[in-house]
Order: sequence, then structure tokens, then C-alpha cells
Amino acid sequence: MPAGAYTLCISPGFTENLAKSLSPHDVPAIKVYANPAAEKHLGADRTGSLPVGATVVKEKWRNEKDKLPAGYAAMVKREKGYDPDHGDWEYVYVNLSDELKVSRGRIESCIKCHSGAAEKDYLFRTYLDVPAK
Repeated sequence: MPAGAYTLCISPGFTENLAKSLSPHDVPAIKVYANPAAEKHLGADRTGSLPVGATVVKEKWRNEKDKLPAGYAAMVKREKGYDPDHGDWEYVYVNLSDELKVSRGRIESCIKCHSGAAEKDYLFRTYLDVPAK
């Protein structure tokens, strides 16, 4: 994945540091996981709202050959009213590369970016079109 796309989904405050620390030899990669509620919905039509409890987790690898991921980003569909202006999603980011740091809730940087995919229930879903290695 392009380094620029990799640095978009990162814990608040770490984006600038991560972008500077990537070397030309790094090959950023992601692995995406979905629980059954999300997986069922992410099928062929890819439209509409995901059900409460649907969870999508993106495992982020600074370099696809590393032994451990650099972090995890997740979206959890919460009950109606959790954040109605942004699809009722809770965002979670676990940073593992510098120091263990967990951010969760209505993370402004996540909301700002994912608002661009409001018509797809705030999920970009571009990873669905890329064959797995």
C-alpha cells in the first residue's frame, strides 16, 4: 500500500512521526478482519448500514516482512444515538510501534477522514477489491 495511505489511519499525534520514520525500503501493508456481523454485510452489494456490533479491524504493518504489526485500527458499530452525525461508529487505535497507546471513542481524525465515505456507512471498503496475497 502507498505510504501516504498507510499514514492516514493512525493514532492521533503519531501520523507526522510515522511518515518521517518510514524508509524507502519499508513496504507498508494492512490485513483486514471482520467479525461475522460485519463480514456478512461486506458482501457483494457493499451498501447500507452495518448492524450494531459489527466490527472491522485493520492490522497495520510498517513493513510487510516485520514480525509484529505497528498497530491496529478498528471501527465498532454502536447502538443508535452513540454518534448519529457520524454513523454511530466508535473508533479504536492501538499504537504498538513507539509505545503502547490506546485511543478510542469519537476520534476526531478518524471521523474527519471517514466522513468522506458516509454513503458507504463510513467504510471505504477499497481493500475488498484487492486480492489477498
